[in-house]
Amino acid sequence: MFDQKDSGQIVIDEVCGQIISFVFIAPFISHTGENWRWWMIAGFLLFRLFDIFKPYPIKGLQELSGGLGVMMDDIIAGIYAATILSLLIWIRM
Repeated sequence: MFDQKDSGQIVIDEVCGQIISFVFIAPFISHTGENWRWWMIAGFLLFRLFDIFKPYPIKGLQELSGGLGVMMDDIIAGIYAATILSLLIWIRM
């Protein structure tokens, strides 16, 4: 488990990235009055999309040594997802 680059048994990196993807939606949701569940699903899917396909610079960050690389790729994927989700909600308003 500890000698792997990104062990599937440790998911705190995924949890952090997912939380980051939702950090900005609360203010938008309260103004739109829409069903927040759809935005949560969209945020989850966006995060997974960025986490799986790893666009620049996510793929390179994953190669950083130790826990930094394991965490940073998911943190940046969460930031990308939060940005896209916020833009989608803002356009919808």
